[in-house]
Amino acid sequence: MMKTSERPTVRRLAPCPPYDVEACESWLGDMAEQGLMLERWTVIFEARFRRETPRPVRYRLTAARLKGNVLFIPPGRPDAGEEALYEEAGWHFVCRQDEFYIYACDDPAAPELHTDPAVQALSLKMACRSAVFSFVCWAIVIALRSSELFSGDGFLNLVEHPLTALVFAFCYLSLMLTSLQNLYCIFSLRRKLKRGLPPDHHKNWRWSAPLHRCANGLWRLALPFLIVLLFCVIFHPDRSAYLRNTEAEKAAMPFATMEDLAEGTFVPYDGDGDAFYNSVETRRTLLAPRIIEFRERGRIVQGDHVLLYTYMTVTYYDTLLPLLARLLAPALHGQEELLADVPLTAPELPGMDAVYFYGSESGAFWQLILVQDDRVMSVLMTAMHGEKTFSELIPRIAAGFDQS
Repeated sequence: MMKTSERPTVRRLAPCPPYDVEACESWLGDMAEQGLMLERWTVIFEARFRRETPRPVRYRLTAARLKGNVLFIPPGRPDAGEEALYEEAGWHFVCRQDEFYIYACDDPAAPELHTDPAVQALSLKMACRSAVFSFVCWAIVIALRSSELFSGDGFLNLVEHPLTALVFAFCYLSLMLTSLQNLYCIFSLRRKLKRGLPPDHHKNWRWSAPLHRCANGLWRLALPFLIVLLFCVIFHPDRSAYLRNTEAEKAAMPFATMEDLAEGTFVPYDGDGDAFYNSVETRRTLLAPRIIEFRERGRIVQGDHVLLYTYMTVTYYDTLLPLLARLLAPALHGQEELLADVPLTAPELPGMDAVYFYGSESGAFWQLILVQDDRVMSVLMTAMHGEKTFSELIPRIAAGFDQS
């Protein structure tokens, strides 16, 4: 008899893959002997039970469809004719679990649902197709995501959001491994049935249960964690706002600012959007302890002479490994490729591990990317007015980066 303090329903993580028909039947039967009768099987590897008097109950999984399209899920319950026929034989429908309908019977004298292994093997044809389709789809997704990682934007996203990438990778691999397990289980059962051997309704599901439940538990934890991470990626609650540059901040920058590029007085831009055009944003990630986005617009003057008038943006990464810095260089160019897409020859810059120089055909934009040890920096400038040219500024930009 159920204790009044016990909840009427309980939830349990499934200890076996959904396509492991024999293990599922055995586990559900063992739960019934503990007084837990299946009510529902959810899509997140969880079964819900209601508490009743412990008794032996047989559970059987039957194919939910004999034909159809793997792109669509099977009906939620069998047609009325099939359900009535099984009811007459002593079996009542419980719920659908993926590609299977689950029936239960507490009458030990009732006949088995499947008496011919060969016929049962034929009925599993759609389940096999569904398992193959699921595995192929997840394999393609992982292949595409892996290829994106080696693209510029993909690697930049990895450095900017490593935790999100890690959780996504875990989810993809978990789903693919689950689909691979399902594929193995259903094909093994079908091969066994084709040989005329009956299914093992009392299969030992306990030996792999801890590992399977641990994986399912991690998957359930990963979903809300991923939602939180995606929120952070989209809305950036951890990022600092665009802060107006101060002299102290500019002096602490690990690269050259406009005042370092020419001898004279810096006059900042004063107009619409000046808070953005002269601002700095700093952040950090697990793979890049220091990231700086620096913007400066104004002119350098000496008396009545304008030496330099431009808008400069600097993107700076201090990474954990030199390899990360080298791989980030193409990604930083990819961000500005539409503005500066023509490769140019940069002067010799001692102390730099790699130098990339680009411009636009119209001469409106220039981009310089420098790599040194575990640091990488991209400098983008718009068309300059004044006595200085971008080529003249490159040595000073490199010197400021090198001295830091």
